[in-house]
Amino acid sequence: MTDTVFFHEDSYCQIELLPKQNYQDIGSFPVQEENSFGFEHMLVRDKPLFPTVNLGISTQEMESLLARNAINYFPVVNTGYSTYRVVKEDTVVYGFERLGVFVESKQSIVKNVWLGFSSLFTASESCDYLFKVLELIGEKYPLILVDWNGEVIVRLQEVDEIQHYLESEFGFKF
Repeated sequence: MTDTVFFHEDSYCQIELLPKQNYQDIGSFPVQEENSFGFEHMLVRDKPLFPTVNLGISTQEMESLLARNAINYFPVVNTGYSTYRVVKEDTVVYGFERLGVFVESKQSIVKNVWLGFSSLFTASESCDYLFKVLELIGEKYPLILVDWNGEVIVRLQEVDEIQHYLESEFGFKF
């Protein structure tokens, strides 16, 4: 089995865990101007007013929580597009059912956490491990899940919101 996973650079932080202090600042999701050929403009989101690194979450602490519940682990993460690849430094991923939790660090402090896809993650209709780890993250850290593609915000402290999100967005069975 490989120790390396790839994510397309466009997927970076598209389903991210952010400090709940950002909840009110997100407000509404940006309106995309679309025509029959696709989108007319590229949208670049502003950085969050309260970045995850400000919480001071120890990388070791977060990775320990994930490792106890993950199906697999990938210490090497590559990103890029098409045939272009580059190592995403200071980033690891813990694999769950169909999704992985990517952890990017800066000086042993969690900088960004996001969910992403890979064919290397376990294909499953259930999501026992993923559901459990999102619940544990919500119990331990003041984070929300923001799905910028799905235009959804999930309060990780609310188990029913996590379940509804995983069912409606990914078709997981409970």
